[in-house]
Amino acid sequence: MQRTSPAPAFLSFSTVIMQHNASSGNNTTRALKGNILGLFDGFKRKAERGDNLQTVLFRITEAIAWCAPRVDISKPKDCFRSLDLVYDPFCYDSLREGRKEVVASVAGKRYLALGRPQEEPARNLAGGRLLIYEPDVNLFTGLEEDETNGYVDYDNVPPWDTWVAYIYEPKRDYLLSWVPPEFVTLMTSGINASDRSIGWLDEADLLLTASLRRNGLIDSNPFRSTT
Repeated sequence: MQRTSPAPAFLSFSTVIMQHNASSGNNTTRALKGNILGLFDGFKRKAERGDNLQTVLFRITEAIAWCAPRVDISKPKDCFRSLDLVYDPFCYDSLREGRKEVVASVAGKRYLALGRPQEEPARNLAGGRLLIYEPDVNLFTGLEEDETNGYVDYDNVPPWDTWVAYIYEPKRDYLLSWVPPEFVTLMTSGINASDRSIGWLDEADLLLTASLRRNGLIDSNPFRSTT
């Protein structure tokens, strides 16, 4: 399958400001905490199609291949926020391209960084789970960031290395990402403290949940990890 070159894109101002300050030594106070996805409201096309099932399955494989060797349980905030994959927060033209393209920009960089591997659909989650993030219902409390030690940022955005796809369903749209098994318990704590903008896909009543169950990728009897 032909891949296009990734386009600059962005998701969350606060994440990028922190990243910029860390890399430049700038101690400027983080003032912009609002989730930049809210700005898409004026541009988002109601009929826009999200990523399809085939893309989801391919990208799960790629996310696992990229993230599994980079797990560092002592650095949940940093180990999956690679500068090589970061989206460009200052390319405002990307607003008109939609959220799907924001995620595709990161996935494209990851695919190239992996050496353009042959595309293989995921057959399992390597012990991890799939997380959904719904930006339009986020209350921006910051509780989830604290509970996960920074695995999700102030805006509840999961680290971009783990992103899989952006999905549009009739009543909900969401960012899909893969959580390695080492971080499932930590992320569950964040979900329990959440305003419900984040949650496990296997516990959600969604079309994608049903599709992945039919494909045998997620359990037909979901459970909430407590260990």
